Amino acid sequence: MIEFNETEKHAMLQCFWQLLGGIQGLNKAQNEIEYISKLVSDWQLSNRWTIIAISQDPYNAFACVSKMNWEQKKLFKGLVKEIVESKGDNDLKTKMAVSLFRETAVPHDIKARELSPFSNNNKGSYEIV
Repeated sequence: MIEFNETEKHAMLQCFWQLLGGIQGLNKAQNEIEYISKLVSDWQLSNRWTIIAISQDPYNAFACVSKMNWEQKKLFKGLVKEIVESKGDNDLKTKMAVSLFRETAVPHDIKARELSPFSNNNKGSYEIV
């Protein structure tokens, strides 16, 4: 099982916060904030993960994530992908995620999503692979 220490968890929270920073106004990001709260619920953090995230220096957080091993980065990428694919503007969040991955040296690719004309989901035009 892949585990993260407290410093790594806090760094990842700051990265999640940075991901949401591209969404204009936190009112629009409320769904994502609630989704992240559920994602990290077993990390034994207080309910105020946003306070922890805001208190972290973004560049130190990026550096911390960039030093994680490959398995940890893979799990981090999976968590970011889950946030991107939750409700909201998925295309904008995908762009923000790509920027975040570049800052944290997380290997990533994106590909065009095959959209069905009968699909009414809001998954966006691209997906993280």
